[in-house]
Amino acid sequence: MTTDGEDWRGDPRWLELTLEKRAAALKRMDVIKRYLALESRSAAKADDCAAELGIGRSRFYGLCKLWERTASPVPLAPYSEPVVPKRPSVKAERAAEIETRIGSALGSTRDRTPNVIVDAVARGWGDKTKPPARETLRRFVLQAIAKEEAGDGELLRREANEVARGFGEVIIFDHCLVDIFAEDGPNPTRPTLTLAIDLFTGAPIGHAVALAPPNAEMIVAAIADATLRSANLSGVPVRPRIVFGSSYSADWTRLFRRFKSSGIVVSGRRSPELPFGAPTARLVGPRLGRLRLLARAGHEEDGSTAGFDPATHPVLTLEQARTVIVTNIATVLTERLGDAGGCPLHFDLVDEVEEMAEGQHQSGN
Repeated sequence: MTTDGEDWRGDPRWLELTLEKRAAALKRMDVIKRYLALESRSAAKADDCAAELGIGRSRFYGLCKLWERTASPVPLAPYSEPVVPKRPSVKAERAAEIETRIGSALGSTRDRTPNVIVDAVARGWGDKTKPPARETLRRFVLQAIAKEEAGDGELLRREANEVARGFGEVIIFDHCLVDIFAEDGPNPTRPTLTLAIDLFTGAPIGHAVALAPPNAEMIVAAIADATLRSANLSGVPVRPRIVFGSSYSADWTRLFRRFKSSGIVVSGRRSPELPFGAPTARLVGPRLGRLRLLARAGHEEDGSTAGFDPATHPVLTLEQARTVIVTNIATVLTERLGDAGGCPLHFDLVDEVEEMAEGQHQSGN
């Protein structure tokens, strides 16, 4: 049991670990418990235990302290994150260096895709100092691009001919696969994730998860989640404009009619093949917290199942997969909105019964 009373087997960080890392964490736990149970401990006995685990004595003592503090094997896993992650801060001198390097990168290309600029800055950083985390670089890149586009220093974001000058003005809906596997009959499958992404901040404010290709109902579910998730934010409520891609199938046509009946301003491209992952890659990035997102695999026939290895990949239930995804969404929201960012989103989407009644009323006039 963990110190807060939760079973560590349900910890999202545990569920995300590969089977190999789980086995390593459990072995470390067993050796540490055996060492701590000794009536007489010594440096020699600690060295024996450390050698059994293939680590040094100092590292072994550190893992012992982690175990005593958490009573969980989760932080014992190789390359595990800190139990209480620290939010990074950027000092003024460091910020100036980041801004200078980003300015140089922007000046060398006409491409304004945030992740392209982030990659260019990271590659050209050099060996004298360690480059900042990708999320930090991305935040500075977005600020630089917005200021460059506005000209007068006003912050703004652009996507699909829409411009946002603040949180909640424009919400982008997109789909991708999450690189974890969940039970789906005989073949474990990567879950499909539909995100409602705030254009201004890149915050994934709403979501829906399914073991099926994306569909119109996942957009509706993501709207409901965004409405609920934003309800307690402190800003002045806004009614967003919506951007999403769709196919020509009947379910997407019905959704367009619902938006029209609700008075929601909608833009986006309709095509035979459903758009998949590009806005997420631009606005959120290649990862959602600790989870890898697959932007192109949705267009591949076996994208949701390719690469599964029963010896390496744990298979989660759908509810466990949802728990893992929700936990990582919460982490990204904290990073991008802070403690006081954002505001309630009022989509006011009418239900299908109301939409049908409205359509019958109009046809009768």
